[in-house]
Amino acid sequence: MIERISPLMIASFAAVALSGCGLDSRFPKDVMSENPETADGMGGASGIDSTQPGAAGTGGSSPGSSSSASSNAGVGSGGEDTAARRADCKDAQLLPDRIMADRTIGPGCVRIQRTSVESGATLTIQPGTTVLMEAAGLLDVSSLNDVGAQLVAVGTAEQPIVFTSASDKPLPGDWQCVYIDEHGSNSQLEHAIFEYGGQPCNATGGGDPTTLSIDAALRGIQNVTVRDSLNYGMMLFNGAAVRAFSDNHFARNGQASILIDADRIFQLGTGNVFEDTDDHIDVREGGVIASNGTWLEQGVPFRVQNMGVSPGYNVTIAAGVRFEMSGTIDAFNANFNIEGTEAEPVVFTSAQKNPKPGDWGCLLYSYSDVTPHIDHAIFEYAGSGQGCYGSNTKAAVIPPNSSIITNTIFRYIDGVAISTGGECNVSAWCENQFLEVASGPFDCEGTLTPCPAQ
Repeated sequence: MIERISPLMIASFAAVALSGCGLDSRFPKDVMSENPETADGMGGASGIDSTQPGAAGTGGSSPGSSSSASSNAGVGSGGEDTAARRADCKDAQLLPDRIMADRTIGPGCVRIQRTSVESGATLTIQPGTTVLMEAAGLLDVSSLNDVGAQLVAVGTAEQPIVFTSASDKPLPGDWQCVYIDEHGSNSQLEHAIFEYGGQPCNATGGGDPTTLSIDAALRGIQNVTVRDSLNYGMMLFNGAAVRAFSDNHFARNGQASILIDADRIFQLGTGNVFEDTDDHIDVREGGVIASNGTWLEQGVPFRVQNMGVSPGYNVTIAAGVRFEMSGTIDAFNANFNIEGTEAEPVVFTSAQKNPKPGDWGCLLYSYSDVTPHIDHAIFEYAGSGQGCYGSNTKAAVIPPNSSIITNTIFRYIDGVAISTGGECNVSAWCENQFLEVASGPFDCEGTLTPCPAQ
């Protein structure tokens, strides 16, 4: 955890866009097949019955569940039994190490060990295709130039595309990941299932610990299921300005189902389902939002360490969003408006299992001449002071004194609820609720200030 976020650091973050980790290195040419790829269909693969019903989902079972329970788990789209698919794919063709021209595969079965789709080539996977990923298998869709390599895997509700382990007894981490780099903006994933991946992903096995690693502005990730990953289910890096992200399903992943750069938060759309009650979305530490948009509720909390908003941008936090904090959010001369409701307040709380006052820093509006609105929010367990100006101001919120703060609860704060360098709007701010705030509700111009009724 960094000691604090200074305005200089925020400006630096804004100036240098965070790049996705991606694959650390390309596959060396000398370990790849030199056979040129032709634009043909998939040979040697038998058809499969993609309408066979499977067992119901297993709910909150962990990634370490028995292989029989995991392999027979139903999926959110189609309900097919992937164990039956594997049984029908014994004679599946192995794709070559390199795909250098457009190629279409399926329907049927195919195996992948280490396949790279190279600059200018598009790999199209037809509905109903089963892709068996061999041990430590990897599909690398990346380029050495701006031409780009593309993956188009668009199934249907009745015939989804399935990426699964080639093992008869699959386990999380049997294979690595599908990686799409920043040039793959014509790629698309729809009605597809990814299961049993999540080994650290690159040629040496030391890269992103996830099943899907996305650093491109894909056309869409929709109706996609990611489950039983050894680590993260999906990583969305700074380049992942996905144009449609909705109706996806996540279950039984070893870490958070999504790890995302802060500036890609607005890409998360509606209809996404997180099956496990302890799931969450990790926001990469030190990220900076440099765009306008609305941060939508996803049904699971967002884990935030330290994050910034660049000057001049407008961020709206929608009703029901829950932040589990371990650091500070700095809206550096930016609007960071909170629009909760009585039924669905916006919550800023501790990321610790056993929370206590001072677990995290503050919501800071540094060098701000905006008028933020905070309505129907809850701030609790804040006040560590870390990242809250160089003086380490111990407060839950450090806003400009023009801020409109209504219908908000401050509780279990180590320090004050609100600190401002100017005069406090005592008459209006005292309409909020304060419970077990160590130093009182306000610090106004360096002086502790109570509410009139206190």
